[in-house]
Amino acid sequence: LALLAAGIQTNACNALWGLDELEYVRTAAPGAGGEAGIGGTASGGSSAAGTGGGNGGTGQAGGAMGGDGGSAAAVISERGALVRYYVDEAASGSVPTELIDAAPSPLNLPITYIDDLAFVERDGHRGLQWNDSGADGRAMVEVVGTKLESSLQGATESTVESVVAISDNTNHWGRIVHIGLGGDFGHYSLHTSNLGTSAMFWWKSPDTTSSGGEWPISFGPLGRIVIHLVLDTSLASADDRVQLYVDGVRKPAGNPSGYPILQPSQNETINLGNGSWFVLGNMDGGNQSFEGVLFYAAVYGVALTASELANNTAVLLANDDTP
Repeated sequence: LALLAAGIQTNACNALWGLDELEYVRTAAPGAGGEAGIGGTASGGSSAAGTGGGNGGTGQAGGAMGGDGGSAAAVISERGALVRYYVDEAASGSVPTELIDAAPSPLNLPITYIDDLAFVERDGHRGLQWNDSGADGRAMVEVVGTKLESSLQGATESTVESVVAISDNTNHWGRIVHIGLGGDFGHYSLHTSNLGTSAMFWWKSPDTTSSGGEWPISFGPLGRIVIHLVLDTSLASADDRVQLYVDGVRKPAGNPSGYPILQPSQNETINLGNGSWFVLGNMDGGNQSFEGVLFYAAVYGVALTASELANNTAVLLANDDTP
């Protein structure tokens, strides 16, 4: 009887104060969204805890922010990242004056718009487009005194990461990511062969008679692809010291260009040379572009691991613009 009387008294109080329609707030399970407090505008759940609540008034349901407790979305690896360019400053035209470096201590690249170089957007992915191979448009900066020089000079490992779509019409040494000076082949250069039938890595300038590696690729049918060039001269096997991956798959070496290949010796170091320029899509003097689109480019001061390569490939295939 005492309990019944207490219940009657509570219900009477609730009716008196207008609280008979108000439910007590309960805490949601981790990862779930917040519950709405009935009889008031509810606050959304707070992240993992997902606590809801009623503030009184309109009776609207609160939005859930907690998520379903699933695994977090993949993000690109930051380990050893020296420079990172999303090349998404515009969807079209030639208005932006530079490419923005998203890595710490940004090294932005001034853009030289020549020969119809322009921003484009393809299937939701932004980039810079060269309409002809051997054009002069480029984005570049001097290497001396930069974080690239301090991190790569004398190093034994590094990774070049890029997203490109290269046309079969490419018939020049189409530079993707290049460090060099003038007409040299490159102190650190990932590019197509002069026939556009392979990817090549040059890093021995002024030596122009041998490359550090070559991999046959039919670029045109592949469309937009993720390319990784991984250098690690500490490895015991000469065949493993320079590796090329396309969409996360290691490509076998070949020699369709006919240029001799001189693999790095064990623990050989990078020499960036004097007065070199860091250039995307060309050489510092121009005339060495590929025909196609550069969507993204990054350089790391470490050799990315197999799991990092797989992760970054998946992230970039889904979205190579600023997250």
